[in-house]
Amino acid sequence: MSPQPTGGPQDPMPAPDFLTSGQVAERLKVSRSTVIRLVNAGHLPGSIQVGIGQHRRRGVRIPETAVTAYMAAASIGGA
Repeated sequence: MSPQPTGGPQDPMPAPDFLTSGQVAERLKVSRSTVIRLVNAGHLPGSIQVGIGQHRRRGVRIPETAVTAYMAAASIGGA
């Protein structure tokens, strides 16, 4: 009998890179509050809330892929 390979799948999906609202604001050249409005409106799907708690500042992390897709759609719609 040949030994079974150990480890995970052969082609694991890479974990998505997440950006802060400040990083997204810089890329889109808008304010952080505009980024939060885009998240709340569903224009940046896959965003997650972090740091929710009584003494922590609430924040959001946005997938880089969502930002790239939004920028591509905005450039197509704006042309």
